[in-house]
Amino acid sequence: MGTTSRAVVGLAAFAGLLIGCGDDRDGDPAAMEKTMRGLAAAENAGDPSAAAALMTDAGIAGFYEGASRADLEAGNYEAFGEDPPTIQKLTVDKEDADSGVVTVEVTLGDGYVMQTVDVPMVKQDGVWLIDGFGFGTAAPIAGRPVASIDAVDYGYVVQGDLTSGQASIEFTNKGTEAHEMLLVQVPDGIDVNDAKDAILTMNPEQMDEGYQFVDFLAYAELDAPTQTVNFAKPLPKGHYAVVCFLPVGGGEDGPPHLMEGMITDFTVG
Repeated sequence: MGTTSRAVVGLAAFAGLLIGCGDDRDGDPAAMEKTMRGLAAAENAGDPSAAAALMTDAGIAGFYEGASRADLEAGNYEAFGEDPPTIQKLTVDKEDADSGVVTVEVTLGDGYVMQTVDVPMVKQDGVWLIDGFGFGTAAPIAGRPVASIDAVDYGYVVQGDLTSGQASIEFTNKGTEAHEMLLVQVPDGIDVNDAKDAILTMNPEQMDEGYQFVDFLAYAELDAPTQTVNFAKPLPKGHYAVVCFLPVGGGEDGPPHLMEGMITDFTVG
């Protein structure tokens, strides 16, 4: 997947699961779960053909940002499996014999970003297939105080006590457009305003120059209306910033949101 909002459900421990087996019993939650974990195995094994075998065309397009079956099977979706997820919790909510929803709580990549996704499934020829993708609302990280970083059009609102660095941070999009939440740490010795200026003046030819000012910690792209992910990594003392590079208006040619002021910083003391 290209973003954490699309690279969902994977679990290395299930890499040996049989892909695409299904179960002929009507509405069998175990069969639905097996398909979900089969996709997990395919993601972690880097096997896009195995993943495609577990999904309808709508499921492929939903999970992989509009990719076609042919694209996925041919390995043309470059971001497939690049952010291996780990399932923390999986719940089957069966609607009827031939359709249902699986809710998955998942951490992505290095385990620092947690999100909840709702996965519709359908039963075709006795096999449960993934038929789409949607965001649920992620729960806070257990045992930690909760701080929040809300995206609006075009800015961020940071609330809660981040001074200890131990808070569970809820990233939520409350704007009318899709927004990124790119969490970065500004290295010691670099003035926060200088880092902001470097990011604000970057263009594609200057990306390496701008990136030397920050260390990237977490990324989430969230559609509107309200969607939430959680960041679970303890934050050491220092300066941090949240940035959005998505184009204004949702097209490809608009200026990035950060040019409209969508960048803010905070300090962990």
